[in-house]
Amino acid sequence: MAFDMSIIVVGQKKELGFVNNTKLNISTISEKSLEEKFVYNVNGIRYWIETYDEESVFPLEGVIDTDFDKTMVPNHYSWITDPEILENITPIEVSMDYLEDFKKVISILIGLSPVKMVIILARYQGGDTEIIQGPIPYKKYIEMLEKQKIPFNVYSIVKGEI
Repeated sequence: MAFDMSIIVVGQKKELGFVNNTKLNISTISEKSLEEKFVYNVNGIRYWIETYDEESVFPLEGVIDTDFDKTMVPNHYSWITDPEILENITPIEVSMDYLEDFKKVISILIGLSPVKMVIILARYQGGDTEIIQGPIPYKKYIEMLEKQKIPFNVYSIVKGEI
């Protein structure tokens, strides 16, 4: 299954150079989709996260995964009544080989935001409904991520220290 991840640096007006000393590649995405009504209206620069591995078929192969049999607790999303939508809310599992790099990338990107905030979306095909959670403090987000409490196909607003 192909997974992708984008991170919007809220309020960032122009791309700034930064040192990326991780195993993950960070590149900008210039286009915005009208289908993503929430993020379409967010000012900031959107980044695409992928691996440097030229052997991989998919951009995040071996970095993130999910257990499709393990849907997230429905009471967290009590306003969603469509079971098909709930089936696409499964936990993000970050490979231990990439966890530290992943944390570093999020931290770097939060630092580029004038309001110290990013919007993270890890998704796979099937999650076309916009669901938003947050803001979540960075340390809490990482703690939830490590416990597989951050879902695919849900925008997470993550804030750092100002």
